[in-house]
Amino acid sequence: MAFVLASIIAYILWSLVGMWQQSGHGPGHLPESVSTTYAYLLTENEVTPQNLRQQTFIETQWNQAPLTYSDLDVWLRIGISNSASTSVNLSLMLDNPLYNRIEVLRISDSGVAESILLSGDKTNTASRAQLALPEVRFSTGASQSMHLYIHAQTDGSPVLPLILQTTDAADQTHLQLYLIWGIFIGTVLLMSAYNLVLYLGLKDIAYLSYIGYILTMLLLLGAVHGFGYYLFPLTLQQFLMERIITLNTVAAAFTFLFAKHFLRFNRSDGLSFRAGQLFLYLLALFFLLSLFIPEYQAAQWFSLVQSACYAMVLWLLIHRVPGNLSWTRYYLVSWVPFFVGAAIAYLLFSGVIPYTFFNRHAFAFSVVFEMALISMALTDRFANLERDRLYRATHDYVSGLANEALLKEAIDRHTRKANSELCLLAVEVSNLDAIRPYLQSNELNDLVHALSLEIGSELSRQRTLYDIDSESIYYRYTALMRGEVLCFLLNCNSTDDLAQLLNSMTDRDNYNPLKDSIPFRIQCRFGLAIQTDPIESSDQLITEARRALHEAKASSKPFHIYQSSQERDRSHHIRLAQDLVSAIESNELLLYHQPQLLLHDPELMASEVLLRWQHPKQGMIPTNEVIAVAEQTGLIRSLTRWVLRQSFQQARQLLDDGRPLYNLSINISANDLSRSNFANELIQEFSEWRLDASLFTLEVTESTHLSDQYHFQQNFKILKDAGFRFAIDDFGTGYSSLSYASEHPFSELKIDRSFVLHLPFDARHHTIVSATVSMAKKLQLSVTAEGVEDDATAQILYRLGCDKLQGYLFARPMPFEKYSQWQIQPDQLVFMNEDDS
Repeated sequence: MAFVLASIIAYILWSLVGMWQQSGHGPGHLPESVSTTYAYLLTENEVTPQNLRQQTFIETQWNQAPLTYSDLDVWLRIGISNSASTSVNLSLMLDNPLYNRIEVLRISDSGVAESILLSGDKTNTASRAQLALPEVRFSTGASQSMHLYIHAQTDGSPVLPLILQTTDAADQTHLQLYLIWGIFIGTVLLMSAYNLVLYLGLKDIAYLSYIGYILTMLLLLGAVHGFGYYLFPLTLQQFLMERIITLNTVAAAFTFLFAKHFLRFNRSDGLSFRAGQLFLYLLALFFLLSLFIPEYQAAQWFSLVQSACYAMVLWLLIHRVPGNLSWTRYYLVSWVPFFVGAAIAYLLFSGVIPYTFFNRHAFAFSVVFEMALISMALTDRFANLERDRLYRATHDYVSGLANEALLKEAIDRHTRKANSELCLLAVEVSNLDAIRPYLQSNELNDLVHALSLEIGSELSRQRTLYDIDSESIYYRYTALMRGEVLCFLLNCNSTDDLAQLLNSMTDRDNYNPLKDSIPFRIQCRFGLAIQTDPIESSDQLITEARRALHEAKASSKPFHIYQSSQERDRSHHIRLAQDLVSAIESNELLLYHQPQLLLHDPELMASEVLLRWQHPKQGMIPTNEVIAVAEQTGLIRSLTRWVLRQSFQQARQLLDDGRPLYNLSINISANDLSRSNFANELIQEFSEWRLDASLFTLEVTESTHLSDQYHFQQNFKILKDAGFRFAIDDFGTGYSSLSYASEHPFSELKIDRSFVLHLPFDARHHTIVSATVSMAKKLQLSVTAEGVEDDATAQILYRLGCDKLQGYLFARPMPFEKYSQWQIQPDQLVFMNEDDS
């Protein structure tokens, strides 16, 4: 569109030039009967109309008076002779509305001076039309000669072009000038509105800078050509005409600002950015100076300012264009008409080159062409920005690899046309966190690129890979998900074949493709998801690949293939978690008590509280499943808080009812004990029930301390100091040993039921339990055995020295109300021999 606009404007302006040439605009285009002379007088002395004829004028060619920036008085003498037998109607146009005062005099043969024109921005009597286009019309009689004297005063541009033509030609000239002015004004206003809309939509300061530039050009050319008298209030127009150099300085500032923002220079560009900021400060200083010094002095300095502006823009172009020619080419070309037009205008009004119609309007023409070219440049730049935005939206910012958005698009695209099911393979460096501190950012980026090529190459030898980024040359089959996970799309005809493929790929000790530059052992983990449903969403496939990676990590395996049954389990867990929230809030959970027998004093009471959930639809939910769902969904904190509150409440009720309460054991989640501030929250809840902390044992599994060593130790100490007892639960099934028990002030050790169930028939278990009890006693720990279901097992444990027994032999877990009644008449089995007692 901008190119079409430029072509139309060029055609119109070229037609106007042709029309001007045909209509005549100087003495060479007058009727043959009319001849002219042209003379000038430059003087420091005062000249009056009465002594004009006594002054010595120097004749020269038309409009060739050597006028320069100075404070001299300028007098021009125009001689006109008409040899025809009829009179001729003529027009003398003085084409420089910047003059402060212009007076045209006609002196009669008797020496009487008659003022036939008085114009200039310092006069108060001229009309807007005379100020915009100073012109005098007169007639020359048959066979008559006459002289016109022009007195001009200005502190600005000294050039005063004179256009002598017939009145008919003058009327045509006026129409042509009005058309040129209209085209220019309309183009500026249209471009300003268009770029304002773009700025409001994109918030790009380049568009605002360009608006400032073209509006300044409107003000500047409105003053230089005079059409500002028709647009602005008279006082504003006269102020602008007195500040031409100031306007030029503002235009230079906007020119540089636009170049800076268009070419996207910012603080990261270092020296170029700082040099630009300094240049703007210097322009601001010159702007202030131009307000106070005479225009003819400021004009001489402005040539240096203008040259410096061009040099700065050239500097920016040199540093930005070579790598961005696709969207800067029109901006680069736009400087050609601008430089030419600005140079012609400066040389013309400095008196260096002769006045012609083209020279007079060259700068206006160049600005129009420049606006068209810059509009094309802005269109290219916008398209480039859109491409950049699209690239950033579909690619990882650091590595440049396709991101998850492009991966989703590729999955959808290949789902529609693939002949077989798609598979998404996700690969992550499992030890990345360990080696990341030792890698520079560029080294990490190189590693990601090299791994993508290495794994992609190995996959392509055995499977068909589907492209993800079709525009990439080297990485068309690779995408990078959040968390630096590499992804590949491949066909999958058989799950068994895929398992064999992953087995062969994971049978490597080191995946590092850059051993020479990165001397680290690289370990990888693989997760595979299979698209089993043709209409399955891309999000679902990506989610399943992530879950496969998670399962591989959780099971410490090199790879995992996601199975649809896992989705059913997940959906079941989600529904169960939703119901668990309601159960906790509605107090629908239950605490069962399983009594414990103290061998040294069977009359004393102890029990372990066990969580139970009778689901209204699914029946009794296994406790380990409830705990797993709570931990996976973040409900474990609320669940533990409920268990503690219920335990303390029931203990308080037993005491208030006069029941004996020796000890109550409560299981504590690993996630909770490793959480900061857990101990303080427990103590705050406990303090409301007026209980003795020594009556409570907190059972902790052996693996608990692995979650968060610092918070584990901190919470352990706070609760121990508050009086709570601690027991190592399920001893023998975790990762620790008796040395772990010696490192922390435990009070009790619970032997796991897996070692107790077959104790009478398994010599190995007998040896393990015997050694455990012996060593625990040396550490001054009491020993509890759980899972006691027969008298023979109880007898063995008694002889080995166990302190407390728990199991179905004595009592099954029971609701609190039943346990409260059981305490009144406990059905305990006395199994000890008289000799042993």
